[in-house]
Amino acid sequence: MSRFMEKKILAVLLDSYERSRLFREGDSARRIQFRPMEREEFAELAEQSDARREFLDTAEELAAEGLIEYDWVRYEEGNLIDRIFLRTEEAAVRQSYLRIGRVRKQAQLDVLESQVQAALFRIEAAFQKIEGKGDEKITAWLRAALEEIRCKRRIPRLFFKGEKDPESEKTAEEKNNRLLQFLELLAGNEDELLERVVSTRLYGDSKYFERELRSKVLSVLRRIEEDGYAEELNGEELLGRYGIVRWPEILEFTGPVVAMLDGGDGSLRKIDYRDEVYGAYINSDTVRHLTGVRMNGVSRILTIENKANYISYINGMMAADELVIYHGGCYSPIKGRWLRLIAEEAEKGKIQVFHWSDIDLGGFRIFVRLRDEIFSSLRPYKMDLETLEKYGARCMPIDDQNYLDTLAGLEAKPEYEVFYEVIRKMSSEKIRLEQEAEIV
Repeated sequence: MSRFMEKKILAVLLDSYERSRLFREGDSARRIQFRPMEREEFAELAEQSDARREFLDTAEELAAEGLIEYDWVRYEEGNLIDRIFLRTEEAAVRQSYLRIGRVRKQAQLDVLESQVQAALFRIEAAFQKIEGKGDEKITAWLRAALEEIRCKRRIPRLFFKGEKDPESEKTAEEKNNRLLQFLELLAGNEDELLERVVSTRLYGDSKYFERELRSKVLSVLRRIEEDGYAEELNGEELLGRYGIVRWPEILEFTGPVVAMLDGGDGSLRKIDYRDEVYGAYINSDTVRHLTGVRMNGVSRILTIENKANYISYINGMMAADELVIYHGGCYSPIKGRWLRLIAEEAEKGKIQVFHWSDIDLGGFRIFVRLRDEIFSSLRPYKMDLETLEKYGARCMPIDDQNYLDTLAGLEAKPEYEVFYEVIRKMSSEKIRLEQEAEIV
């Protein structure tokens, strides 16, 4: 029997079997089959007498061993095979996989199911200890993956898949395990972690994450971010949203703020930023040790998305009783901790809080996240119809229909109600406004 030929025949049948209702549900009236003459690689054999004989002998021997059955083309018995069927009894299927050295798909699914289930268990166990839930988007995605494995009998798209041979499947198993390790870390992370330090800690290789997992993790994160904003972030920004950074974060602000710092020896220290009228900075290590902030004399807080607008504002428009914060495109866990300390003090003092972003999808989403998660009474600044019309000549055209459809869809979401009027104008005129256009 030709090993090459038997592998070609059984591989086609097993591919069909793994896609079948019989495999997914365990019951189907349809048989697993294929027509050799309808496949180019087999049809060519009919034109070569030696190859045709090799094919027929192999089919005959596989049938004799109870792995396949076949029918002859009418009037061509002993010469041309019409259809080849896979014997689907459990023993026959198992033997077919063994004959060609292929890993059973069910075995692959069983391994991945146990891996995902174990990851979920560890995430949930870890957060029971601290009475938290972890990142629910990550755990929800893992539960959906588990459901897909169990009910649809297939490997979810964003997991690694082997090439059906044992060595390749082993590699995929190892990579999936490492992918799940990283997602577990993200699910519970509320700190700032350096990307290469994490890679060394988890995998013993400072560049393993960047080399083998980064693109896959980013695809997962873009999939689970329901608001779609993740599509507009680059890789560093998206990982930063989950606290994974290349370098320690520096947070920028300007205003009469006094930070209360745990000195580490039981003492309480104060850092007075009131005299830093040209811009102040605080690093992530300092934020970790903050116990609170004081804002005597602050009557308004303004967070600004764009760096150029932040610099322009503090250099020419800022009032003495304002606290102005450079927000950036999204906030990380560390920046979130800093903003929450400010929010607590603002609420105590009943200080008004505003946010200034681009008048576009990203800007609206930044505002809603900041309001829903940090500043509950947040108001938009220069993100209205009047501003859009004032700088109409500097607006950017919207050429993407998907963008326009998503924009229009915001009108059905009550959390975006504050922007309904400007959204309607943007949709009708097909325009958006970037912040920088307001300072040119």
